[in-house]
Amino acid sequence: ILVGKDRRNKYIFAHVVPRKGVDPYAVARISQDPKLLGYDKFIIKTDQEPSIIALREAAIRKLGKGESETVPGRAQQAVTEESPVGESQSNGEVERCIQEVQGMIRTIADGLESRYQEAVNEDHPILPWVVRLAAATLNRYLKDLTEGLLTAV
Repeated sequence: ILVGKDRRNKYIFAHVVPRKGVDPYAVARISQDPKLLGYDKFIIKTDQEPSIIALREAAIRKLGKGESETVPGRAQQAVTEESPVGESQSNGEVERCIQEVQGMIRTIADGLESRYQEAVNEDHPILPWVVRLAAATLNRYLKDLTEGLLTAV
């Protein structure tokens, strides 16, 4: 599962990807998510894991080929930033976001399992929908995860 969060407006993205590292679907998702928010310039912050760095670089190459949707003729610009090695707290905001997404996935999956008497495991075809629904639910009802405030939008 690939999880991202926009720091400015707290918007969460979550996608099921086929595997770690560079995958065409994962690259498409990472390069599309900032466009959905209308950004021309943005920072992609990751940890030091080689597979996520390779994915980030592939997404940036794809973004460099695309045109800005708000300013015709200008390419989107992405700046990279890496968390310092051994400094998990520097990425604390996204780590908390991942925990919230995982919790919501469990809640939705448990509800489906209870209602339909069928296990929702990592191979179940409904899992990609559950992951995206988890992010959409958090976006709709939890605006500031870092302060734990529940806000109906």
